[in-house]
Amino acid sequence: MKNEVGIVICACRKHCKLKQNYVAHKLGINVDSFANIEKGRVDLNTEKLFAIAQLLGIRAHQILALAEEIVETGEYDWVPSAVKRIIQLH
Repeated sequence: MKNEVGIVICACRKHCKLKQNYVAHKLGINVDSFANIEKGRVDLNTEKLFAIAQLLGIRAHQILALAEEIVETGEYDWVPSAVKRIIQLH
């Protein structure tokens, strides 16, 4: 599931037109660590997930719900449009 969470986080960041180094700086981590989150190489604790969600203008449970949908469908080409709708609602 960490890979799917990374896909959603990456889509959110790109939708917000934020660079990885900006997000990493705001989170207090280095760029490589954030890139590893987006690539699903590391597990996130809840504190980090909430911080990322807040920074990207989405709720943590929405990130998890989208990631779960990716797991269930096996597809993720729809994620950018879903992210766009969710972030516009906030």
